[in-house]
Amino acid sequence: AADGSLTRRIAPALLPGARITDIEVDAEGGLWLALDGGVARVEPDNTLTRFDRNLGATQVERIRRIDGVLYLATRQGLRKLVPGAAPGLPARFVDTVIRRDSSWDLLATPHGTLAGTGSGLKLLPPGAEGSPLDLIVGRRVSSLTQGDDGWIYAIAGREVRRLRWDGRAFAVDPQAVTLVPMFDGRWHAGALWVSL
Repeated sequence: AADGSLTRRIAPALLPGARITDIEVDAEGGLWLALDGGVARVEPDNTLTRFDRNLGATQVERIRRIDGVLYLATRQGLRKLVPGAAPGLPARFVDTVIRRDSSWDLLATPHGTLAGTGSGLKLLPPGAEGSPLDLIVGRRVSSLTQGDDGWIYAIAGREVRRLRWDGRAFAVDPQAVTLVPMFDGRWHAGALWVSL
């Protein structure tokens, strides 16, 4: 480093993949990296914990902590982190209610967790157990973001769809904004930004 301090780096070969799809910071200051081959947690002292295919983490698109539980949106479904089956065994990621359908993003709301999947937008029951409710059907929803205007925006291929809680349920605006194919969207500085 320029100030003369030593900087430790993590060798890329230690990570479970090369393509980073998401980065999150947890309450303890640990950095979570979602990669194509798994998940890695880097602690502030650079200690590395890996979760790879053997521990249920593969083809990860997003990583989210909801109600204290760590979830992975993967191309093979939605997974959650559970403790090891016995003392000394590692924690692992297990399937949830979304299996055999790609899962691309999650958004926690006061009214439930929204999941963008390969077949549409779903509202998950508490704990991601039980049957989800379909809100948008028939198109991949790859990104979810909430604006400060009260709307939740869903990126669905060539469309931007929006929805909000109407007091009883999530209501999807029947109007869609059609653009070129999009993948990601974020609300920033009062506007929706999308990646093409």
